[in-house]
Amino acid sequence: HAAAERLRRAQDLGGAIAFEWDARTDRLLAPPALNALYGLVPGAAIDFQSFLACVHPDDRRKVEDDHRRLADWPGPYESEFRILPPD
Repeated sequence: HAAAERLRRAQDLGGAIAFEWDARTDRLLAPPALNALYGLVPGAAIDFQSFLACVHPDDRRKVEDDHRRLADWPGPYESEFRILPPD
């Protein structure tokens, strides 16, 4: 429990938001903070295309490439990319 709490706090402080993508349903499983950061309706289901629309245009190709790679070789990964803020 303490390790999980330290990880959550480090993610909060660093601005990182962990999420999972379910390939079977094309849904991102994410905390409410992701919806807030991306300017999406709280609690709204997020599919890959709505997620990608929030990614900075210069970074979309990289995120799409990561997405395809994960479809072939699932597992955890870490990536950095810019997003388009809602304002």
